[in-house]
Amino acid sequence: MRESIGNSMIFSIILTVIAVASALVLFSLGYSKTYRIKNKVIDIIETNYGYNDTTIRTEVENYMREAGYNSYKKGKCPDLDGQAPFNNLNQQQYMYCIYKFDTVKGPYYTVKVYMTYHLPLVSDFINVRYSIRGDSSVIISF
Repeated sequence: MRESIGNSMIFSIILTVIAVASALVLFSLGYSKTYRIKNKVIDIIETNYGYNDTTIRTEVENYMREAGYNSYKKGKCPDLDGQAPFNNLNQQQYMYCIYKFDTVKGPYYTVKVYMTYHLPLVSDFINVRYSIRGDSSVIISF
């Protein structure tokens, strides 16, 4: 009887360690994908010298679809440092926010990309969502 209790305890500890390790791996993969998407959105904005056209939005959303981005829009973008979001969430499909800040040298953009995890049994109660924020370089117009 003593061995059966010990074996079940060791089995439950092993299952817990495997579950925690799997969760960490899945979280790190999602985080790296979100970080890569944020960098690509900033690259698209810098390549086109700003975010000012629907073709840029289409290019960003096409990349998000190809990359497997799964955070669809829910709600609206919050203000960032007193600045309203530059992009219009009513026209876009995915949840990302772009803010435009004007400086003396020229404008720069801040991109905020969200990642959402839908957990199978508890997704009605708990949604895990986090955001990654990045800034573009100052866009100098001549």
